[in-house]
Amino acid sequence: YITAALNATKLLVIVCDLNAIEDAFGSRNLIRAHYHKHWFRTLNHHVLINHFRNSIFSEKEFQKIQNRIVFRNLIYDAEKGKTLSFSKKLPYFFAVDADYVEEDIPTPFYDKLKYDATDGDEESMNMIDLMIAYLLIPNRSGKCFFVMANARDSGKSLLGQFICNLYLGNKCKSIDPEHLSGRFAFSGAGEATLLSCLEMNTDRLKKSTVAQIKRITGEQRMRSEAKYKDEKTVAVRFKLLLATNGGILLPEGMTDPAFYRRLIVIPFIKSTPLDSLISNLDSKIWEERDA
Repeated sequence: YITAALNATKLLVIVCDLNAIEDAFGSRNLIRAHYHKHWFRTLNHHVLINHFRNSIFSEKEFQKIQNRIVFRNLIYDAEKGKTLSFSKKLPYFFAVDADYVEEDIPTPFYDKLKYDATDGDEESMNMIDLMIAYLLIPNRSGKCFFVMANARDSGKSLLGQFICNLYLGNKCKSIDPEHLSGRFAFSGAGEATLLSCLEMNTDRLKKSTVAQIKRITGEQRMRSEAKYKDEKTVAVRFKLLLATNGGILLPEGMTDPAFYRRLIVIPFIKSTPLDSLISNLDSKIWEERDA
């Protein structure tokens, strides 16, 4: 279903009606990216990633790869619809633990998770696919973050963990939004591709947290400090994925249109009944990932 998400249409558009979840979600956001079908060759990901860690690249070189996805069996340019040979001159900095496959393969367990969580709403199910597609490309031009909300026991954590597992080399870093403004909040973030919190509380966000989320989604560089090490500036190449059983509430009396413009809610509106639970669903979805 990774391949299916990338090839669903030539123009992918995420349009989120946040009012359906919470008044605080009263904004819409569009993210566009072109995707096309193609098929191709095998690559050694460990050689690729080690090359990135031992090299220095310019921002211009990063721009060249912003719509390219490194699968286990190919490098694919999602904007141009082409497969490419590996080049040591380009900064491929993360890889996906899945193969790109051209043929349509059924994904019954993944489809059931989406259907149950959204109560069969077609637009909401498409939003889940498009979220995954956006998170798999380096391109951050959407300047957004995703929040999976709001029903309990609806598969949010399971899907979030699946997405984290897709990144080879421990590229997903768990965070606590309440501590985003802390001194060491971004320790190790320079190596991350995704920052995630899959169990957010439902309290109102702090003003400092709101400000940091806007920096994560809008700035190119941020300060990072680890314990017993000097502060440094790191390039922001990661995205943000959150999950909550409630809503995202700003501090009392605070309005922030810029924050809402960055917010995209993925609606998980229906809890899965106990008699409908599938044992080892996480493993079964993982086995379907190439399709």
